Order: sequence, then C-alpha cells, then structure tokens
Amino acid sequence: MEACLACQALVGMPSRLLPHRDLLRVGTGVFGTPQKPIARYVQYRCRSCGTWLNQNTAEGSPAGIWSACGLAAAQIHESKNLAVDARRAAAAAVAAVIGRPR
Repeated sequence: MEACLACQALVGMPSRLLPHRDLLRVGTGVFGTPQKPIARYVQYRCRSCGTWLNQNTAEGSPAGIWSACGLAAAQIHESKNLAVDARRAAAAAVAAVIGRPR
C-alpha cells in the first residue's frame, strides 16, 4: 500500500509540526540507560494508509524532522524526487517558450 498524501507531506518537515488526524500514536523510542534515558522519536501508524512515521526528537536520526520507516520511506523519497523532476521539466519548458524570439 502506498503512503497517503498527508503522510507524504509530513515526511521531511520539522518535527514540531503536529501529526495529521489519521496518525495514531503507537509508542516512543527510548534508548540509553535507566539513569539517563534518551527519547529519540515518537512512533505513529497511519490509520488511512498503514505507513509508519517517526516524529524524531533533537536526539533522533535524522534530528528534529518527521521520517518514514521501511518501504514507505523509499516510496516517499522516490515520489518526492519525481515531483521535483516534473517541476524542473515544466520550468524548463516554460523558459524555452518564453526565451523564443517572436
């Protein structure tokens, strides 16, 4: 199943943004010793598309941003790259039309 648009939009954004309405909090990734626990992320699962997302803390990896887990991360990264490529192609086409002598 593919990540929904709400999950795709959230990935890569600062973690201070609130989760979208379909994200269900599942748990917290706490590491370290009992004397010095370090919360690295809060994990969510989307009730709409099933994607797992991490709301990373300043100690998380990557620090301070939303990230996807597993296959969803690769799919979201690929779809964002395709979107950037499409925007660049459209900009190049417009520039070519505007730059033509009349």
